[in-house]
Amino acid sequence: MMSVPRDFVVPFEGMEGILIDHNLCQCTSHSTSCILHNLARFFYENIQPDWEASNSSRKPPWPSSSRSTQSLVGPAHGLDMSEGEGIGIGRCVVVLAGGLSGGHKAEVLGAMFIVPQMDRAVKIWHFPPFPDDRLAREDKPLFSSTLIHKARVISVSWLNDDTLLTHSAPAVLSDDCGDDEQTPLRLEPGTVVLWRWTGLERFFPAHWDRRQRNFLGCASDYQESSSFKILSSYFLPPQETQYEAVSLSVTLDTGDPLILCTLPRSSVMKIVNITHWEPRREPQEPARNLQSFILSSRARLLDDPNDSQGWKVEIDHRYTELPDKEPEFIESCMMCLGGSMIIAGGSRGSLWVWTV
Repeated sequence: MMSVPRDFVVPFEGMEGILIDHNLCQCTSHSTSCILHNLARFFYENIQPDWEASNSSRKPPWPSSSRSTQSLVGPAHGLDMSEGEGIGIGRCVVVLAGGLSGGHKAEVLGAMFIVPQMDRAVKIWHFPPFPDDRLAREDKPLFSSTLIHKARVISVSWLNDDTLLTHSAPAVLSDDCGDDEQTPLRLEPGTVVLWRWTGLERFFPAHWDRRQRNFLGCASDYQESSSFKILSSYFLPPQETQYEAVSLSVTLDTGDPLILCTLPRSSVMKIVNITHWEPRREPQEPARNLQSFILSSRARLLDDPNDSQGWKVEIDHRYTELPDKEPEFIESCMMCLGGSMIIAGGSRGSLWVWTV
């Protein structure tokens, strides 16, 4: 019998489950938590919820709206379920808890060993050992920062041990710091940022082979860390609303890391080589008109028609524009098999495959 999922996971743009080494499945959800399931081991004993309030080693079960009944929904924040965790394969073994000391404060949108979410924070987590008789809970990440992006973080990818690539949705900003409700708002395009985590050596020193069971940093690590350095940053093309964002995926098995991305309501994909990016510009003397200075100094990705650093892949209009039907656009895309295959999914359920 398969263990039932312990969390309330619903389809939502950006939310996902990722398979790690064919043994572990990491899922994200609306509950601000991230759940890790073990797909390789068969569990014979069912973990029952702990109803004794005197047992301080367990957290209380997820409360219900009525005091006379127990809630049967999957609990958030790593709390105990009202029922057992199940037997068989697929049991939840680790919960990266949200809403506690350093956890997420909004919906988790994706996972790649580090987790992007709605509250524009990027967090790097350490997986604790997997005990047999209880769930492993972790609420303090090794790194957490909301200074990399100004809006919700949509995707995150590891390029090597300490270098990462993240991209965000458009941000709604105000030029006035007052509380006036009539303050005009502006929409700033999303960003794609290449950055380095400078705190890696503190937690994982070089030539240190002994495995640590506990990783505990200072409060600034899991609340608002400054242990990062931005290597390069680009603005994505502007969108009409903050709900529309660029779909982006990264492949590393092609020699140079490549980005495959597509814009909303577009039938064109573009491949960009990250090694061609320019380093982050040094601060210059402020201009008199700050807004015009910012607009003129922006470096944009995918926005230059004469850009020779990328390649375009376009779907023939014969396949996207059919009579009496809405035009079909690319919703998501990915590159695999060493860059020799590209797979794209359309808004009407079509699937396209390109091979080299």
